[in-house]
Amino acid sequence: MRNRKIFLVLFLLANCSSLLFSQGQLIWGPVTPATQDTCGLYGVCYNTNNDRIYYLNIYRNLIYIAGSDQAMTSYGTIPAPNGMTHFTDITFCGHDNTFWLVNCSNDMAYHIDTLGNILGSFACPATTYASGITYFENTGTLFFVDRMANSPHYIYETDTMGNLLNTMIHPGQGYMGPRCLGSIQAGYSSRLINVFTYFNSVNGLDSSSVFLMDPGSGSLESQFRFSCSGNDNIRGVEFDPRDGSLWITNFADG
Repeated sequence: MRNRKIFLVLFLLANCSSLLFSQGQLIWGPVTPATQDTCGLYGVCYNTNNDRIYYLNIYRNLIYIAGSDQAMTSYGTIPAPNGMTHFTDITFCGHDNTFWLVNCSNDMAYHIDTLGNILGSFACPATTYASGITYFENTGTLFFVDRMANSPHYIYETDTMGNLLNTMIHPGQGYMGPRCLGSIQAGYSSRLINVFTYFNSVNGLDSSSVFLMDPGSGSLESQFRFSCSGNDNIRGVEFDPRDGSLWITNFADG
């Protein structure tokens, strides 16, 4: 496997009234982040306060910071909670300028500030393979996804103390499908986003979809699907409110 990772940006025509996706279209990229030298890219989030991208490598105990333009300028790192590895996803909280992360090795959610200091933590309800987390500003709640070996997969909503509020069945069907979570939050009409991967065998990646889902029921509202090769092992997803595009991370390029 070659040690080159990439960011993809897929353009989505997201109408704010219907929030329906059209077929994804590459705006620019792929780009190799300057701080990456081995495979392992996972979750990504956009900080609306400083206009920067924060992203994870599942094998590293750091959170990487980059500019949100095509240069992807490195702005250093902050430490991951407790110096651990195996963080799969990260989400930004705009109201207090903090982050939440989820770790798949201990199924814990961590709340941190912009320097990496831990503000709180709890055991998340996804206990098979916690692969996604996203925060909803308008409800003050967190969503998690569990990457099960077989369908059904589950989506959970909790408050920020870890109390379970809702459990939903994921609309995707297939082996180890759900990857990271994101969200579109436009006024009172918010939606979940999830990257879902399809395998033609246990280890044969066939294609990936970006799902748009109702956060109350988990029902599928729209999706687009694109073919994958061994080069396209997609993990992270984040909605960019500036232009309605998505940031997508690729674990490795094969």
